[in-house]
Amino acid sequence: DSGTVTNITYGNSSVLFVRDTEATGVTRYKAVVSDEITEYYENVAASLPADSDYECKPMYFKHLSYYIYIDTTDFTAEELAEKRNLAENVYDINDKSVTSYPHATSDSQWTNTAGDVSFLARNAIDGFVCNVGHGTYPVQSWGPANSNNHWIKIDFGREVTVEELGIYVRYDVGHDTFFKSGKLELSDGTVVNFTLEFVGGEQIIKLDQPIKTTYVKIKNLTADKSGGWAALSEVKVYGHD
Repeated sequence: DSGTVTNITYGNSSVLFVRDTEATGVTRYKAVVSDEITEYYENVAASLPADSDYECKPMYFKHLSYYIYIDTTDFTAEELAEKRNLAENVYDINDKSVTSYPHATSDSQWTNTAGDVSFLARNAIDGFVCNVGHGTYPVQSWGPANSNNHWIKIDFGREVTVEELGIYVRYDVGHDTFFKSGKLELSDGTVVNFTLEFVGGEQIIKLDQPIKTTYVKIKNLTADKSGGWAALSEVKVYGHD
């Protein structure tokens, strides 16, 4: 009903969305962004290096208040059955207790000597597939500590049908090595061995048949050589509801 309040929390910020109008099949929510959240985004942008690429800078609000509108629609049965990337979530955050999905977690995320964590698991499902570098914030790849047997897990929050995966290894030639092999684990107990190459494009790992699962875990990752940095820029999970 009009006026219904929905609280949406993102990181340390919380925004109240109020159902504003409703048309056939479309529900519109409206929110006012508070000064505190405006300041948060401005501080994030101000902390970026001066030479950061424009495309890598997060969007932020320049004024003290903004209206935000979110339009939602119900999916049709045909849309739910379409093959698509089930893993992408540009709003995923680095918190293992998160209950919004899809959500990525891992056993390791690189930490510098100052204790700052970078190369987060969430970067592997943010939809950014450019994989030729690892430089300025927000780095856009998942990079664990320099060792083997790491894992990254993508939870869907429901049972979905998975057909294949698309993996982009980070391809920073001269800096990176790469994960040459690993295993896929699904919630039904299926385990699939796979190999990768050091190439810039998407590498497809096909399942023998579509499998219903609540998560995909890429584990036992083994680097091609010791002493180099291996990372995944993007993981796509193709299937349907």
